[in-house]
Amino acid sequence: VRHRIEKVIIAYRDSNSWDLCRGKLSLDEFWERFYQNLKNIGLSIEFTKFKDARKEIYLNLPMDLKMLEIAKKIKDEGFKIGIITDNNTERVSTILLNNVRVEFDFILVSDKLKMIKEDPELFSMVKDKYGDSVFIDNSKKNCENATAGGIAGIYFDDAVRDYTSLEQSLRKRPPS
Repeated sequence: VRHRIEKVIIAYRDSNSWDLCRGKLSLDEFWERFYQNLKNIGLSIEFTKFKDARKEIYLNLPMDLKMLEIAKKIKDEGFKIGIITDNNTERVSTILLNNVRVEFDFILVSDKLKMIKEDPELFSMVKDKYGDSVFIDNSKKNCENATAGGIAGIYFDDAVRDYTSLEQSLRKRPPS
């Protein structure tokens, strides 16, 4: 099963998910490529069922509930909170409408912005629009890009999951 899941992940990435996030590929084009890639690795399903399964796929992805709890706590203390995500709007909307009970001040989705977190100008735009901010991410490179764009980046190691240190880092910053 694990080997099959790894193949599906590779098929997903090979479907040009970054082009989707940068707005160079439509959502329908992406799903058609992903479907074809799955067929190429021997996983076959009727296309209409596959397309209808998107919501289920999104809803069954793991969520970091502790991180959402921290976000809510921070918001309750006077901070503005937002999401910057390398995803597509359909996925983000489905997850937020069905699984997340935190009100974000802004949600920036890469396919709408036509930029991903690899692009330092994304963070310059965020700073210009929202002011002083802190960016938390599980990629050191993305945190460096945030810093290059004028926003403090805090690296959060997914493997270690040290929420206490993260909260302490955030508490050192006054609300804007």
